[in-house]
Amino acid sequence: MVTRAQGQSEALSDALLEQGAGVVALPVIAIAGPADGGEAVRSAVARALLGHYDWVVFSSTNAVERFVAELGDDRDLGRTKIAAVGGATAAALSASGLAPEVVPATGGAEELASAIPDAPRGRVPPASAATRARSVPTVDNRAGRVLFPRAAGARDVLVSRLKDKGWEVDDVEAYRTVAAGPSEGATEDALRAATEADVVTFTSPSTVRHYMELVEGRRMPAVVACIGPVTARAASRAGLRVDVVAGEQMADGLVRALVEYLERHRP
Repeated sequence: MVTRAQGQSEALSDALLEQGAGVVALPVIAIAGPADGGEAVRSAVARALLGHYDWVVFSSTNAVERFVAELGDDRDLGRTKIAAVGGATAAALSASGLAPEVVPATGGAEELASAIPDAPRGRVPPASAATRARSVPTVDNRAGRVLFPRAAGARDVLVSRLKDKGWEVDDVEAYRTVAAGPSEGATEDALRAATEADVVTFTSPSTVRHYMELVEGRRMPAVVACIGPVTARAASRAGLRVDVVAGEQMADGLVRALVEYLERHRP
């Protein structure tokens, strides 16, 4: 069973099909725009183009998509560095023409914060080409600034860790994760099919939360597979026994971990 949102499950479904699995799609989440209509993220992107930030930090492919949509064709962030939480997020950035400089080997907010150096002091960042072309003065950045576009209600771990390292952090709501309904694929037929699945896959804490609400009282698959430790902790807190945790937080990594588990436990 694949619980990702419609339009975002293809990579995982394809990887499972290549390994001979039958795939049941039960999208339990949908991706919605921010509550403010995007005003905060648009303003943040404008500041980024003016050289306001030392770093832009991404913890999901959805955040990349929303940020890039506001950038439009202007992808020049000057010397602003980019950090990504894992391989899938890094791949989304690269596909959009933005090269991440920091991608921790082990995905997670804690690991990402550790990979970013302490904030600099007593300097003004170099202007981007866009800033120079517009004759706009650079922003005094003596404390060091980080932009973190993220989901509404996301964990505060990354923000607090970066602040501990001396950074000023602008965390802006770039999107919301909401419960999927029938129009997003969470139909009664999909629910019935899901009760026959052998494995349920989770790719974020929000998929765990909305899955548990959606399938309350129904049969659970025998095997629970999570894309990383943060998602696995969310599943454990929800009362699930987690059987598989991917070491590499990408669709291929989750499938490899699942195949290895099944090879060890197959009768």
